Amino acid sequence: LRGVADKNVNKRPPVPKSCSVEIVALMEDCWNADPDKRPTAAELDIRLKRIDESKVQVDSTGKHLANKKSSVSLHDIFPEHIANALSEGRKIEAEHRDMVTVFFSDVVNYTEISSTMPPQKIADLLDRLYFKMDALSKIYDIFKVETIGDAYMAVTNLVKDQHEDHAKRIAQFSIDVVKAANETYVDTEDESKGVVNLRVGFHSGPVVADVVGQLNPRYCLFGDTVNTASRMESNSTANRIHCSTVSANLLKEQWSELRLQARGIISVKGKGDMETFWVNEGTVGTRGGHRKDKLLVGLEEIDCSERTLDDDLSEVGGGSTRIVESRTPPTAESTSEGKANEAWTTEEQRSNQMQSMMSEKILEESEDEKSAEIIIPYGDQEKFEEEPPAV
Repeated sequence: LRGVADKNVNKRPPVPKSCSVEIVALMEDCWNADPDKRPTAAELDIRLKRIDESKVQVDSTGKHLANKKSSVSLHDIFPEHIANALSEGRKIEAEHRDMVTVFFSDVVNYTEISSTMPPQKIADLLDRLYFKMDALSKIYDIFKVETIGDAYMAVTNLVKDQHEDHAKRIAQFSIDVVKAANETYVDTEDESKGVVNLRVGFHSGPVVADVVGQLNPRYCLFGDTVNTASRMESNSTANRIHCSTVSANLLKEQWSELRLQARGIISVKGKGDMETFWVNEGTVGTRGGHRKDKLLVGLEEIDCSERTLDDDLSEVGGGSTRIVESRTPPTAESTSEGKANEAWTTEEQRSNQMQSMMSEKILEESEDEKSAEIIIPYGDQEKFEEEPPAV
């Protein structure tokens, strides 16, 4: 045991000669002296299921293992009770759920990527990405519904009772999925093509689940909740997580520490005007709020209590900083001007203020030495991110 625990000795048991190359590689990964480099239980589960049994030497129980393989595959595709019903030839009844959270994601610029890379590399890209997403879905106990091309669909509180934290699970999953995608190269042979960027969106509401089709049956979700969740994703932007008001309200209850940033009212195809939110952005526990001492750089939060406006503007010029949509809180002076001026400044005032700040690159600190802010009017953030103004 001392030899096993000693990193210098790194004692490990001998590998049986009958083991296949895949099994040997898996065992060696599990024996890594650095615990952080060992695969997780979820990763082990996925890797084991991907091993081709025809290439693995087995004994007289081989027939039993082959039969077990088809059962595992069936349970991978369907919830357990659905898989059992199908294997027993029983009729599947449609099931209604009052409240679930549906997740959608897709790859930004996937059409362009597909047109510039051979199909084999596109398949490899999606396989590497979905391998990570599947592992995360196991960690957060999220049911993967299906993938269509670059679109990934998942749901919580459907096949298991997760009514107390289903929105939180999806939010946690979404945050880690975006990070995992940003660590996945588009082309492993040409890193200059960059990493994968995702659009993510989710919505909460009722759905009906049923198995559709006799040949290659599929487990499908039906209802307006699915359509709205898809719209949250399509109206999101690169590496950002977009959700509906319903999901945002659930998150305030289930994960009060999570930062939610009000996006405002947007026009959603087929839905009309909707108030939506950015997840993991803004200040903690508020509907909107202004930046105080945190700034989002990419997906990482950094302390900026000591930063100046010049620091912020220099990063904006480099295109590396994501500036959070903000609202300006009312000042002491505004309180004397009536309730009309107590709330937020008008769109025109915010726009003029931003332009003035960008041109002068100076923001005078108030008498109480509040931190400098960069104000971006609602509706202009996406344009601002795509084409940062010259400083």
